[in-house]
Amino acid sequence: MQTDVPTTAYYMGIDAGGTKTHCLISDRQGSVAGFGRSGCGNYEGVGADAARENIGASIDEALERAGLTLNDVVRIGMGVAGADLPEDYPMLSREIFDPLLGDIPYILKNDSFAALRGGTKQRFGVVVSCGTGVVAAARNRDGKEDRVGGLGPFFGDQYSASQIGLLGLASVFRAADGVGPDTSLTETLLDLSGTASVPELLSKLYHGELSTESFPPLAKLVHEAAATGDGVSQEILVDAGREMGRMANAAARKVGLTGDEFTVVTAGSGFKGRCPAMIESMREQVHTESPRARLEFPLYEPVVGALLLAIEAENPPAAETTYTNLDATLPSHGEMYS
Repeated sequence: MQTDVPTTAYYMGIDAGGTKTHCLISDRQGSVAGFGRSGCGNYEGVGADAARENIGASIDEALERAGLTLNDVVRIGMGVAGADLPEDYPMLSREIFDPLLGDIPYILKNDSFAALRGGTKQRFGVVVSCGTGVVAAARNRDGKEDRVGGLGPFFGDQYSASQIGLLGLASVFRAADGVGPDTSLTETLLDLSGTASVPELLSKLYHGELSTESFPPLAKLVHEAAATGDGVSQEILVDAGREMGRMANAAARKVGLTGDEFTVVTAGSGFKGRCPAMIESMREQVHTESPRARLEFPLYEPVVGALLLAIEAENPPAAETTYTNLDATLPSHGEMYS
């Protein structure tokens, strides 16, 4: 007898961030069927209408590549940048996700929790995500969750990758004024900007003839300078690591993890530099309160964490075979980010 019930249950994960949106579809065993990507999914950056359009485009691409329709998806997990305050969640549902997803059950979390779930095979731990912004999120063995930061510098966040880069730029001007020590970043930025002196560089930036986007990522330049022995850059990274260690401990403290053995996932572009100073400083700070914690780079991208949130909402925790299937079927990093 014919039936309309699909023989395979499919799950969807969505990572809606400040620069891109990723969507992933798999069966419950973790075999990926489709992947989609689009632009900014953070309503704070582009507005709710544009965020909805971008998220919808990533969903449509993933479904098309999988040869499925939205009706084939039984549950969706989402990590969403901009889902920060309690009042954000009903607004995001009303303005973005209910119109896109209809009656399909979905799990809506801040994107840091998707990064945490994708970062480790354990379902508990801490993530510190350092990119455009900086945030720490934690989950304990009983499922209690909490987070620290993620609202921007005005509300106390320090040492995002963006801020690390700007501190590096500021150190060039401080050195020229005699306020701070010399830094090799001066020569680097003069070469990259094609300017002959710090006053010329300052003038072009001040008058908008150059912008920080004119350079490679400034945080990357700070890491590279630190790796080659620049003391100013090393100090910036040591201070950044210390602050992120404090954030990790604060998040762990909120959920009662500090005495446990757990992973601190170090996620985001801010951790991708060549200098180990920031990680070492962060590890030292974390161990002042969480001596059994270990710092690790993420196993998977946040969109995989969002997918696992969907699968595990109605199934047992992911088994090793799930990770084997993911490893065999996930798009390459180049495909996801090219």
